[in-house]
Amino acid sequence: FNHCLHDMCAANGAGETLCQSLQAYAAACQTTGAKIRAWRTASVCPLACPANSHYELCTRSCDFTCASLFAPAQCTGKCFEGCWCDPEYVSDGEACVSMDRCGCVHNGRYIKARESFFSSNCSEKCTCHASGEVICEETHCTEEEKCMLRNGVRRCVQQVGRCTLAPGIWFTSFDGVTREVLLEGAYDVSSLCEGVDLPWFRMVVSVFREGGLAVPDGISIFFNEGLIHVNKKKEIWVRGHQKQLPVKVSNTLSVSESQGTIMIVQGSRIKILFSLSGEVTVIVNESLANKLCALCGNFNGDISDELRLPNGQVKGNITDVFEAWRARDLSRRDV
Repeated sequence: FNHCLHDMCAANGAGETLCQSLQAYAAACQTTGAKIRAWRTASVCPLACPANSHYELCTRSCDFTCASLFAPAQCTGKCFEGCWCDPEYVSDGEACVSMDRCGCVHNGRYIKARESFFSSNCSEKCTCHASGEVICEETHCTEEEKCMLRNGVRRCVQQVGRCTLAPGIWFTSFDGVTREVLLEGAYDVSSLCEGVDLPWFRMVVSVFREGGLAVPDGISIFFNEGLIHVNKKKEIWVRGHQKQLPVKVSNTLSVSESQGTIMIVQGSRIKILFSLSGEVTVIVNESLANKLCALCGNFNGDISDELRLPNGQVKGNITDVFEAWRARDLSRRDV
């Protein structure tokens, strides 16, 4: 009671805080096996349930699931308030679906309908069909991929991330988003995300129009060892000093040229290529997977969350994303 009273005072009597306290109290009672009376109403702490379900004071959600149709579920004998699937519906783990939309059981594991998974060595890709049948087909990882677990799921994981900005501007992210962008200015292309405990870097590409065509005109890469700037004329500056190629900045960081392409290499984790035609390519290895921010994306193998704003929001419009990642400290345009 005292905790509830303290929380309500701290929240200036907010109704949401009261509901949270009452919900915690109800759950604590049900954990002990006690029976409680209905305390929610349409006007007092109503609980909204998703489609094909409704609120119940005492539910055992593991009883009626798609998985339980194939094998008995190991459920606790106690019940808790929550959302319960309507008659003729069962839970597939995320939503209440009709029984004919349940998935499959494969090697003792429940697979949702239309969900795919790989075999232990990624030699087969199997898909669960709504009929309850698992159909597998032969597959294999490419030379740049490795069969491994990523976020708890086994699949072919790309070992090398490649992001490209070509004259046009044609943009391809680490995870495969491809768009044409009609913009110019300086943009953050790739950087280590804040809070990641790895050697920091930040890469900015300057884009300007030449004869109506937007072309990468220069790149600036910030490393812990200092700033490296390269323009399309192959002029190099390291920590503000103009240098002649090749340049060894540190034991792990170097700048060189091969067949007209400038290469900036930091160990085995980052390689940046800048060609005379103006094409810029950023290549990173798996150690940076899901640790990168800016335009090139996070390199997590998921194309759906590639276009992110600096605040983490996923955006579908590539122009909005480019504008959000404009390098304001280096751009000629006031924004």
